[in-house]
Amino acid sequence: MTIRFKGAQCAWALALALCVSQTMAQSSYTVSTLDGVHLTFAADERLDEADRVLGNRSRFVFQSSIGGLGPFGGYVPRSAYWAASTSTTVSPTSLFGSAAEWSTRAVSDNGRWQALASTATDRLARSQGTSVTRLDAAQGTTPGHVVTDINNIGDMAGFNSSRNGDGVSVDQPLVWRNGLRQSLPLNGAVGGRAQTVNNLGDVAGALWFPPLPGTNAADFVWRAARWQQGAVTWVADPAVVAGASVVTAMNDRGDMLVSSRNGGYSAFVVSASGQVTALSPQRSMVLAYDINASGVAVGEAGGRAVFWVNGVEVDLAAHLAAKGVTRVGNWQLLAVLDINDKGSMIVRYRLPSDAASTFRKARLTARP
Repeated sequence: MTIRFKGAQCAWALALALCVSQTMAQSSYTVSTLDGVHLTFAADERLDEADRVLGNRSRFVFQSSIGGLGPFGGYVPRSAYWAASTSTTVSPTSLFGSAAEWSTRAVSDNGRWQALASTATDRLARSQGTSVTRLDAAQGTTPGHVVTDINNIGDMAGFNSSRNGDGVSVDQPLVWRNGLRQSLPLNGAVGGRAQTVNNLGDVAGALWFPPLPGTNAADFVWRAARWQQGAVTWVADPAVVAGASVVTAMNDRGDMLVSSRNGGYSAFVVSASGQVTALSPQRSMVLAYDINASGVAVGEAGGRAVFWVNGVEVDLAAHLAAKGVTRVGNWQLLAVLDINDKGSMIVRYRLPSDAASTFRKARLTARP
């Protein structure tokens, strides 16, 4: 296994502009701010192939059977979508009706499948369009079951959290196929989590291993891992991807986006063959959130929104300025949260007048 610090097909600086133009070939972007987004919900908003945004709107409900609400009620997530639009501001539309209990936990690339959770009962479900099918309780939907991703045929990835006899949290990686739960093998690990599933049914996430020889006995380590056809086929080499690591996204050609914490935060792209490309290795705080079919990864580095083409960092603000997108000129672009195969993106930003704790979201719809 080797590690690279530059793009394989783009020589640093000299060919960067050409490399970006070939992969991110948009002429410009239409900017739409997203109203009604609540940033504390478990699932971020996601773009589908038609540039719709799917996720959760924030809705106030009075005290009921929903756990965690005070006597005067509070805000809960409700599944919603933001229509593909050229408007400067887009408001959400409730996907299952404003009174529905469903919240979105994951969205397929094509937007036709969603993984759902009930805010009233914690029961899991999946939907195809507006048709919701609850998972049977025998499939381990409650308690402690979490769904993290869903693909274009409705396969869901996730895990179940429990505690062993010593009171230590032990997670079991899971995949649901045709709505039926399957446990994924641990291969010597003591636990694990499935975080993403691609449209071929390959699953990736992390395994929890006992401490390495010579290290603190309490230092169990999360190591990024992949399952194919139900078997573990790759586990991160700790000599290359140091510290705790997890696969956060994976495309259909098998490129995996790996996040690592070892003092600071690092990110890597790992090819299907296991070749590792470090993303912005000169920085100590790098977070990567998504990767599309072309292998373009998106995230943040050094507190700025960036994307990576063949491993080369591109500053989003500079990219938009070069495309003539003036509306975002005074925005503090903090992160790119999602990208679809067209190159449209969801970004997190802050306005100059905003407090440091304020975050906003917008969609950048790619123009051909």
